[in-house]
Amino acid sequence: MGLEIRVGLLLYGRSELKLLKGKCIELDDEGKIVGVGANCSPYTVDLGASTLLMPPLCNGHVHVFDLGVADRWEN
Repeated sequence: MGLEIRVGLLLYGRSELKLLKGKCIELDDEGKIVGVGANCSPYTVDLGASTLLMPPLCNGHVHVFDLGVADRWEN
């Protein structure tokens, strides 16, 4: 049993993001989106009309260990 939330604005899509307004998002137990629709159940968590949900726009992180291993064999 997952969770259903209502948001004001949602950027949604895989290769091209679309702006959706006033949608309900159904999440599974792992927090993954399994459905997006206009109709919500009575048990929906409403995050408010000014809420914007969007995916991360980049995968910005650093692997510090990779830098250390690369420097080890330079000398």
